[in-house]
Amino acid sequence: VAVGEVQLAVRSVPAAGTNDAAFVATQRAEQAGRAFDTHVSGVTELTNMIRVQRAYESAANLAQKQDELRRNAIQRLGDTNA
Repeated sequence: VAVGEVQLAVRSVPAAGTNDAAFVATQRAEQAGRAFDTHVSGVTELTNMIRVQRAYESAANLAQKQDELRRNAIQRLGDTNA
């Protein structure tokens, strides 16, 4: 559906003499199929999640190293002033 277009939902009705339970089961199966047809590649999403995780780990390591450098600098300043 393009921007500005309206998509109408059409609900089918069971034909006379058909089994309503079978019709409902078929409708639910069709709806479930549409619900999971998201046009998203699982491999692509998993790759993106790994990329984000690695970036987070790199940032966390950088922050930890900066904290260690700051701690060492404070320790050295304290040692020289004593």
